[in-house]
Amino acid sequence: MTYLQSKYIALHVGLFWAIGTFNIKKGDHVKIILDEQNMFEHFPTNNKRKDPIVEKRKQHINQIIIQRKLDISYENNCRQKIKTANEVKTNTARLSGDISDAINNNHT
Repeated sequence: MTYLQSKYIALHVGLFWAIGTFNIKKGDHVKIILDEQNMFEHFPTNNKRKDPIVEKRKQHINQIIIQRKLDISYENNCRQKIKTANEVKTNTARLSGDISDAINNNHT
């Protein structure tokens, strides 16, 4: 299973779970925040993907949306993901610098 396939499966399960947990009714508005650019470009369109698992998940998700007559909006959270990755890189660099300073201070 690929990383992207797991994202589609998680969205399918999450939407189904949320309907029961949050008592989402027919006609309710649901905002789906996607952190994968591929998914953000795929869901609002009828474009097909070559991956049969991804396509099957999208069919199931669309079936839930149609059956529940949900008003869906998609939000792109890909930039936040990139920002977070950059923050992790920056924090790692800071931590490496702190460790190097501590080692150097103990050896002098």
